[in-house]
Order: sequence, then C-alpha cells, then structure tokens
Amino acid sequence: MVLPRAGNLGGGGFMLVYSEELKKTIAMITERWLHFRLQETCFLIRREITTKKSSIFFASAGVPGTVAGLYYALNKYGTLSWGEILDPAIKLAEDGFVVPHDLSSVLRNYKKRLTANEATAKAYYKANKETYSAGEVIKLPDLAWSLKELKKVGPDAFYKGKIAKKDSPLKGNLRGV
Repeated sequence: MVLPRAGNLGGGGFMLVYSEELKKTIAMITERWLHFRLQETCFLIRREITTKKSSIFFASAGVPGTVAGLYYALNKYGTLSWGEILDPAIKLAEDGFVVPHDLSSVLRNYKKRLTANEATAKAYYKANKETYSAGEVIKLPDLAWSLKELKKVGPDAFYKGKIAKKDSPLKGNLRGV
C-alpha cells in the first residue's frame, strides 16, 4: 500500500513460503493471466512492435494474480485468517499513512501520466492534483472499501463481485482482446 508500484491488488508477483510442516520452501508465481488471443501483433504501430503501446494499451492488461495468489498461499500455508491479514491494511487505508520519500518521488516524476487517469488522480493526488510530499499523510478510502469487500467475500469479490463490477472511469474505454 505504501509503495503501490511494488505490490497492489491489480498486479502479480512472486513469493517464497517456508512450510515448517513440510520443512521446505515453496516458490509461488502470482503473475497476471493473459488471454490466449493476445499476441505480439496486438502491439504493432506502423508494422513495428512497440513496447510503449504494450505498456499503456489496455488490451495488454492481464487478469491480476495477486489476490488469488495471496489467498491460496494463506489457505494452504498460513496460520492467520483472511480477516486478520486484511485488518491492518484496511486500517492503514482508512486512517492514512505517512507518505514515504519513494512514493512521493514516483508520484512527482510520473504525475502527467498518472493524473491522466481520473481514478489514479483521485486516489494518489490532492484535490488540485498536487503531489503529496514525503511526510504528509494520505488516505485511500477506495482501497479501504475494496479491502473490506475482500474481507467479507474473499477473492470472488475481486474477480466476479462488487470490486470487479465497480464503476470505473475506464469502463467503456477498454478495447481488450
């Protein structure tokens, strides 16, 4: 939460889990799932493949694996409940947290790109689209709402439920495969 580019609900990643019972470390991949029709030709501009188009073109967005991966790891290897895991994050999102230098720097350096999306601008910038400075407190009420839904419903809230269906400034503008 305090460094969204390094971990968020809409992404994926890798994790190592040590199982005391099995006496071994398990590597897990929670990366995004891509549609089988997605091919590199989807990113052609003037017959040349461009990495720029693949990084901003919504068809390239995969189904995020973070939520499903964390839920699976917790149920298979964890000792706490889903709610116990989510409660501290819900509290941080609701009450706010002190913006670290790294987050402030990223928000400042990518301001033009990030504020082009209404939802991102609303979540991570002040009402006048000013950047939060390191040391200021930021609250993320929309994230708190999503985390509460995850706590109540589980991963289906994200993939099929209210979170998946929540209105978004992007809705209707996506040209996926």
